[in-house]
Amino acid sequence: MQRLLWLSDFFEIDGFDQLLIETKIIPLIDSENCLVLLLEALKKIKTAHESANCWYDLLEKCIECASQHLAEIQSCKREDLLKIDQDVLEEIIIRAVTISRSYDFVAQDNFVRILLENPEEKNIFEFLNFQRNAIHTKKIMGNFT
Repeated sequence: MQRLLWLSDFFEIDGFDQLLIETKIIPLIDSENCLVLLLEALKKIKTAHESANCWYDLLEKCIECASQHLAEIQSCKREDLLKIDQDVLEEIIIRAVTISRSYDFVAQDNFVRILLENPEEKNIFEFLNFQRNAIHTKKIMGNFT
């Protein structure tokens, strides 16, 4: 799939990359290939002045998949995980914690360890304080009496 993305980018045929991403790539995203595709989408978005929306869709789906399978990815592809842009990695971890917050405290501990091991994270306590403040400022939905 990565080579197909390279070819579509190389030939620059109008609409081909969008068709390829929407019909062939996105439906086949799984825990095995989401990091590779995520890195390709980031590379395309950063290098192109005007990236098609399909590249943002691909990035979104890869982040979603990575957050759903973060524990598995962390154990199998730790090095690749740490290559990801810091902001994207934080988004993946935030979504993963949101998914697992009610039932999987071991996974949450592992997510924090990823942040601690990331060489780009300068001050983990500053990041954790930022996350705590973000949680406190969120509005709680529903009636609690």
